[in-house]
Amino acid sequence: MNRNRSRILKYSSFILALLLLSQLLLSATAASESSQATGGEAGARPHVVMISIDGLVPDYYLTPDKFGLRIPNLRMLKMNGAYANSVEGVYPTVTYPVHTAMVTGTTPAVSGIYNNRIFEDPRQPPTRAWYWYAKDIKSEPLWTAAKRAGLTTAAVSWPVTVGADIDYNVPEVWDPKDMNQSMPVVLAASTRGLIEELQQTAPLPLTNRFGDDTRTLVAEFIIKRYRPNLLLLHLADLDSAQHTHGPFTAEAYATLEKTDAQVGQIIEATKQAGIYDQTSFIIVSDHGFMKIEKQFNPGVALSEAGLIKIENGKVVDWKATVWTSGGSAAIVLRDEEDKETANQVTEIFNRLANASRSPLWRVLDREKLKQIGANPQAFLMLDAAPLYVMGERLSGPLIEDLGKDRRGTHGYLPTRSEMRASLILSGRNVRVGTRIPLTSMLNIGPTAAALLGITLEKAQGSPLSELLKPGIIPPKKKQKAESEKRTYSGVYRT
Repeated sequence: MNRNRSRILKYSSFILALLLLSQLLLSATAASESSQATGGEAGARPHVVMISIDGLVPDYYLTPDKFGLRIPNLRMLKMNGAYANSVEGVYPTVTYPVHTAMVTGTTPAVSGIYNNRIFEDPRQPPTRAWYWYAKDIKSEPLWTAAKRAGLTTAAVSWPVTVGADIDYNVPEVWDPKDMNQSMPVVLAASTRGLIEELQQTAPLPLTNRFGDDTRTLVAEFIIKRYRPNLLLLHLADLDSAQHTHGPFTAEAYATLEKTDAQVGQIIEATKQAGIYDQTSFIIVSDHGFMKIEKQFNPGVALSEAGLIKIENGKVVDWKATVWTSGGSAAIVLRDEEDKETANQVTEIFNRLANASRSPLWRVLDREKLKQIGANPQAFLMLDAAPLYVMGERLSGPLIEDLGKDRRGTHGYLPTRSEMRASLILSGRNVRVGTRIPLTSMLNIGPTAAALLGITLEKAQGSPLSELLKPGIIPPKKKQKAESEKRTYSGVYRT
């Protein structure tokens, strides 16, 4: 009997050992899978650096040799990462609505950021204020979702971030009376003590325009000092160069090469901070660029029709006015119930659009604007013909030639090839060597969120599963978002 008891005890011990070994193997497998889903380093917190190069045309990184471009950092990120041939933006394709779409995954109609500049009654002296304040965003941005998950956040010159709940924030804002003397405004709007802390190690020019050199210096400092999980950086000098000289010019190429070096500085900062291996880099642009030669002034057409009344050079009354956005313009009615004015406005611009050598490419009515998620305050939106930009004049010539210092712009419908934007992903959890022909701007934010291990629950776009390693995106959410993405992608073509 003792012998049988001994056998039973030995057998029980063997079974217990097997169970413990099985549990250890299961735990190890789960840990391995978790490690793969977080970039191969169990317990390491993710980092995302999103750099928006304002006005970066996809051709610049798709075929750099064609233009003789020396952009080693963008080449390296593309070669060691994934990319899109082009990105379809939101309407209008101007900086503030598009940058908000990037970080919320929502159209302007949902985000509440309809243009760069706010709408102003033409009877009042213009303030020329922009949508600077984060409180105007009606949908959830990346930084809010990240902070809810316990991640740290930073932004340098990112549009619509004044007053945002961002840990280390140096927002884009300026004095509209003199953009070249905007540093005091930036300092006042930044995270308290942040710039002063930077000043102790690398003094900044406090009276000059806040350009890309300064933006890069600030971003480097934040990365090396604070190692934020999310850093958003907006570089805008390429946009400025192309507005002045046009795209595909020597001046644009020289500026882009300088921008590429600044991207390299940011990459190096992550290495010095010890977070390079945990970092996903996202290079994106908000729009492409159109060459321009002439200006069309829709407000002149409204004045000539008696819908804007001007006395002694000032507007004294109006029934319809114009709200420009580069290559497009919103026509706003003072009284939404004024059917007579609505019909008159429609007739004016449809007639101009149908004229020979028209300055208009498209006239979009409110139903079409609703379909594409554009400005709900617009009765119509006008899209300019090739080589034309929209002007703000309310009197004078209907069409005029531009000076030599205005040779490029954007703001047109995002389906126009010149407006296509850029996307390169590289680093942690990016599927190296993958490419997609076209994607939506609404997918950028959800993709960044996935790389951070979070979600933008109400985004209209979806994470780009094709460009990410397996296991990053929950399958059910991916399927739902893919359907939404297809719906959005088609609305411009209906």
